[in-house]
Amino acid sequence: MASIMRKVVAVGCRRAVAVRDVRAFSSSSSLPDGFRSPQAVADAVAAALAAENDPENTARRIKKQVPRNPNQSAKLERRHLEGDVIATENITGKQLLSPMNNPVWQVIKPEHFEKVPVPKDWSVGLQKLQESIGVTFQDVTLLKSALTHHGCLPSDPVPEDVPVGRLSNRSLEFLGDSLLGAAAAAYVYQMLPKYQEGQLSRAKSALVKNETLAQISGDMGITDLLIWPPEFNEATGAPKIVKGRVTIAAGAVESLIAAIYLDQGMDTAMNFVTTHVLPRSVEYATRDVIWEPTVELQNLLQGHYYGQPVYKYRPAPANASTYAVELYVKGRPILKASAPSYKLARNKVAEAAYWHFEKLLGPAR
Repeated sequence: MASIMRKVVAVGCRRAVAVRDVRAFSSSSSLPDGFRSPQAVADAVAAALAAENDPENTARRIKKQVPRNPNQSAKLERRHLEGDVIATENITGKQLLSPMNNPVWQVIKPEHFEKVPVPKDWSVGLQKLQESIGVTFQDVTLLKSALTHHGCLPSDPVPEDVPVGRLSNRSLEFLGDSLLGAAAAAYVYQMLPKYQEGQLSRAKSALVKNETLAQISGDMGITDLLIWPPEFNEATGAPKIVKGRVTIAAGAVESLIAAIYLDQGMDTAMNFVTTHVLPRSVEYATRDVIWEPTVELQNLLQGHYYGQPVYKYRPAPANASTYAVELYVKGRPILKASAPSYKLARNKVAEAAYWHFEKLLGPAR
């Protein structure tokens, strides 16, 4: 009995010590620096809720959000990490149109490019490119970055506080892609007023696709000035290498657009696009890409209540020279076509049905 009592007393003492320790830990004086007690957190939450429901605080917050000048548009805010602090910086429309006026955005300096290996006489080629496009860079480092693939950068090219991605054309390609896409979208919208949304999207895609931009890159001499990754430096017939070179060459055009925008502003960048890029894109864009016969036939049939077209692929050996596809509308065979592949045969039969719609199906309903 005595031993049992001793165990009960011991357990009670341990619980008392535990409770005492919890209470001690709950006091702010015993917490390490930077930590807050549960009670302090609860008090802070209660104070925040009270402030949120305070009519005076609400009125002050709403008043702060309204611009002082009713005729002045509200400013965008750029939040970025600076160490452990999130800083806020106002961005105006003028800064977006003329980013070269904000030196804080230009994080890459000429000295950061000193460790990047460049070809001999590269500077001469850069000068000739500027003359051919009619743009003289104030900061040639932007042009160098636009023509440098990220796979060519050394392991430690810049200080740790400088983003390596900005030293190559990786970030510039992202920015230039958006600028070119906006210009191409505006162009097809103005030039093709009878086209629907899907047709406009295909037309825009044809203007800015990699194959088209790669041709433009070669025509303008951009491809010859590119600093390629070692594995893509020599042109070979391997499909992966060919596709990779096309993608890199196309990205260089987009990067150049972004570099011009950052160095000269939106007006100069758009002038470059409309003078040197879009005219060539229109020339190279093929009708097959802009006009998709299967999509057009489907829209035509659905618009006249014929439902979805059905394509039946006729069996053929794997090494056959021709493949046949037959078109059915409302369960009735309409047309049949053959081509070196099923895809070509399907497009062929769809295009024929589209242009001979009334002859095959009767007058439009």
